[in-house]
Amino acid sequence: MLCLLGVGHVSALKLTVDLSKLPSSSENTTWAWNDETSTGTFAWSGTSFNSTQLYGAADYSAYTTLNYNIEEGTSDHFRIIVKYSNGTDQTTCYASCGKKSLSWAAIGVNEANLPYVSTIRLSGANDKTGDVLVKSIYLEGPDPATREVLALGSPITFAEALASSDPFVVVQNGKVLCGPLSATDGSLTFKDVSEIEDYAWTIQFEEDADHAGSYFMQLLDKNKVSKGYINASVWSHTYLSGVDKSGTKGEQQDGALWTVTDLGNGKYSIKNLGVTEGNYNNKPGEGDGDRAAKGQGYLGITQSGYWANHVTIYNTSGEWQFYSLDVTTLPANDHLYYGWDAMTFTNNADVTVDEENHLVVDKRGYAPYWAETAKWELGSFDASDYRYMVFYAKRNVTKYGNEDNETGGTLFIKDANGVTFRQDDFTKYNDVNYPEAPIGKLWMNRWNEQRATVFDLQWLANTDKYGDGSECKVLDITKIKEIGVAGTFTIGGIFFTNTLPQYSAGDYKREFDSFDKFGTVCLPFSAVCCGAQLYEIVGATSKYIKLAAYDGVIEAGKPYLYKTLEAIKQDGRFVNETNVYFFKAGYEKVDAPVENNGLIGTFAAITAPAGANYLILSGNKLYNTEDATGANAVNIGANKAYINVSKIEEKAAAARVITLPFDAEDEATGIHTPAAKGSQSSVIFNLNGQRMTKPAKGLNIIGGKKVVIK
Repeated sequence: MLCLLGVGHVSALKLTVDLSKLPSSSENTTWAWNDETSTGTFAWSGTSFNSTQLYGAADYSAYTTLNYNIEEGTSDHFRIIVKYSNGTDQTTCYASCGKKSLSWAAIGVNEANLPYVSTIRLSGANDKTGDVLVKSIYLEGPDPATREVLALGSPITFAEALASSDPFVVVQNGKVLCGPLSATDGSLTFKDVSEIEDYAWTIQFEEDADHAGSYFMQLLDKNKVSKGYINASVWSHTYLSGVDKSGTKGEQQDGALWTVTDLGNGKYSIKNLGVTEGNYNNKPGEGDGDRAAKGQGYLGITQSGYWANHVTIYNTSGEWQFYSLDVTTLPANDHLYYGWDAMTFTNNADVTVDEENHLVVDKRGYAPYWAETAKWELGSFDASDYRYMVFYAKRNVTKYGNEDNETGGTLFIKDANGVTFRQDDFTKYNDVNYPEAPIGKLWMNRWNEQRATVFDLQWLANTDKYGDGSECKVLDITKIKEIGVAGTFTIGGIFFTNTLPQYSAGDYKREFDSFDKFGTVCLPFSAVCCGAQLYEIVGATSKYIKLAAYDGVIEAGKPYLYKTLEAIKQDGRFVNETNVYFFKAGYEKVDAPVENNGLIGTFAAITAPAGANYLILSGNKLYNTEDATGANAVNIGANKAYINVSKIEEKAAAARVITLPFDAEDEATGIHTPAAKGSQSSVIFNLNGQRMTKPAKGLNIIGGKKVVIK
């Protein structure tokens, strides 16, 4: 517990001493407070034992500096004393008057001792008596509710970029060149300039010793670790590679050299020295005739056609700009999530709520045009720290709309002033389309098979959507009152974020040919799921694993089980859409997975560990891997998980607990051992799941099959 003397204001960032409430006197000291000047006079009559307490016993690890405004009285210096409860000798800091911000190191405090501070004291000098005038004293630390990230700064010239030791980025048409590579073919990717989470990927130009004015372009991650050099492929896109700068520049080297040309007005072209589109030259500076006709390959961003979403090389010059980076503060709570359980529903005979399927059906005529079928009531929420609000469906391909029409359904958002955006308000005003299409949409229909959508909050708050000062509808995103749906919807939830997910295709996808299929998933980023019910392990017996339904955001690195859901239409009929989609939810990323009560995840494909305690999931069956060695070894795919039964702990669970038996028919308790192709396993279990050396009379599980021994 925080025990403070004279503390008036406590916040995540500051711990301020209330100087008006300090003791009037203490050992060899006096304290006099003046309300009119908001100043305390601290005087001491001896050169030892002359301190007064500012802070009591507490863990001060959250704070990084001690700050004061202390003016000179009859003395121009004083002391700060810190004492500890762990036997460490006290720290004495000799301080001078003025406005100062002292780190713990400057005071002489070892940060390892901060949890054991027993008192922080203001002390008189040890070489004279006197007094000082105290205006303010406070501790300060980083706000745990916020985080610092890199954001786009100011335009700089190429010469400034070369001379700078600070990171910078290159931008074309509002897109920033960045990593990581495309998951499909390893080519370089890009992000919108608003996607500041990836600005940690920066560029460093290195001039080639053999060719003045030609540069290697190195991609660095957030820790300034090289990810490789940007190279041009013979097939027109770019990729990362190593570069032997001292060797002969052959096929893998030519494409790594680039020249930069000033086009004026802060714009530049970036040309490849060794590659034209579709043609690879053997050495820098040596053309093959075709190159002379086409011109050198220009670095560019492609957003359509075969190379859509790639950084490519063109035959026409693109315009690039160089930007410095600034530090900006964003909320640490990203994602900010609201689920099905937080919704309120319209009380109407024509509105039905299906709790099991997270489905709300509105049969009122033309409900999408005026109704508020279900909503999240947020009071007067300030969302100005967030760029996006994401809605995602619980199930796939819902037929949005109401009973009498199939036009679709709409999401809506309302501020405390009553301004509401719904339907086409997102794209036009008074039937006049905005010249710039915002990210996302409000209208969802049965044709686009939309599983998730996005509100661009900054767009909603934009007061000049036409760009010419014309009147437009504006939402006060500092006072969001409600977000909801109008029509028939299957509902997963919403979350506020500054990271844009792939809301159409999904950031990760699993394909199935039928519903009611179990699977495992382990992702390096936080996410939400459409098309499946998530589960966590809450216990195990010799016959089955107990699973509890989980609704909410998947934690980065944490493995889960899931069961695919059949898509449901507005009229209650099901449709054949069985894929599972995962949408990134927030900025959180991790480098390694963690255990989730016996469920062990992996980001890369691995060979399953062999042992009596290990289970893998395949074809809705749990298989024991005790004999899964050598030719019988079993692989586990990337972003999946296996079970270590010995690590499962019994946990209390709410409703919606199911069991996953060791036998898919839910009859016996046999644990199936996988066999390699072309081989048969002869491992034997009894009905209690216990391994046996030979069959017993009655029903046995041999090689995963039921065998009766008479």
